[in-house]
Amino acid sequence: FVANKVSALQYIVAQSSSSKHLQVYIDSGSSLFTRVGAYSAVDTGVDLSTGELYHVVVTWNGTSGHDVYINGAEHTGSSNSISMAIDSNTDIILGAVHTVNASFFHGIINEVALWSSVLTLAEVQAIFNDGIALDVSSDSGDYASSDDLLGYWRNDGAASWTDRSDNTNHATPVTSPATILLPEGTTAG
Repeated sequence: FVANKVSALQYIVAQSSSSKHLQVYIDSGSSLFTRVGAYSAVDTGVDLSTGELYHVVVTWNGTSGHDVYINGAEHTGSSNSISMAIDSNTDIILGAVHTVNASFFHGIINEVALWSSVLTLAEVQAIFNDGIALDVSSDSGDYASSDDLLGYWRNDGAASWTDRSDNTNHATPVTSPATILLPEGTTAG
């Protein structure tokens, strides 16, 4: 779940090295963009209004493109043929990008998860759960991909974000609020 507070170029998640890119960001006009592989960014056609809480999911099947889901509904994506793997030598950055102009995210990033498999629409909808965050470290209902988790982080208000997957890729947030407590069923920030 994410909620942006300003209309500015800001990255939700990014990993960039040579021709390998994994980026989800909001441009200065509040449009959500994705970039996977060596291709140019794709405008999803979705505007993320400031102050609203959104559940954003980007899936990539490894060869023929990616899809974008907002609040459990499929929106758009790319059908570019992509041959790319995550670069294990480059950090994945939450709330910024690897440049001098870091394009920090101004708002809330409440949780982030990465899988080694493509989530189905039914799984995305189960995770969204009508705005009540589902714990993706265990299977529930239509969600059956907990064994494929590469990393799963939730903002519990601690000085570090503990990886809730079995991979112990703990993270240290930069400029994260001391705590984020969202009441059950919250879909607006």
